[in-house]
Amino acid sequence: MRTPFLDVHVEATGCLTPRRGPLDALNIADLTVELTDLGNLCEQMGGQIDLQAEVCNRGTNPVQDGVVVQFLETTDPNAPIEDAKVVCETVTTKLLLPGECEIVVCSADLMGGGNIYVDVDPEDKIADCHPGNNLGADAFGLCPG
Repeated sequence: MRTPFLDVHVEATGCLTPRRGPLDALNIADLTVELTDLGNLCEQMGGQIDLQAEVCNRGTNPVQDGVVVQFLETTDPNAPIEDAKVVCETVTTKLLLPGECEIVVCSADLMGGGNIYVDVDPEDKIADCHPGNNLGADAFGLCPG
């Protein structure tokens, strides 16, 4: 009698879910991104600022370096993401193995008074099991209080 073991299963979407049994995963990436070091972003300050985000690969396949990361700003804190303009762009600098993350930094001149977003692989060039989660939460959604 075999003892069941916990591993990871990739459903039809290609994404990881825990289950019991052998590993039968598809090889596909899942890029996610989140703003880090919010600092002045929570105060809606304008001016020159280094924006930071953590890009992670939550999938089962490595992702090459050079993945585009865009930082966007709205002019109004309540404006939708569709109204945001790209204020700076950078790329990942290393191969992201499954489970690995990288902090990326981009210098921007912000107008202030609006909201900040970050988007990884905005043109969907990377095969991704959840392409809908490439847009990180907005700065105000992450700010305390």
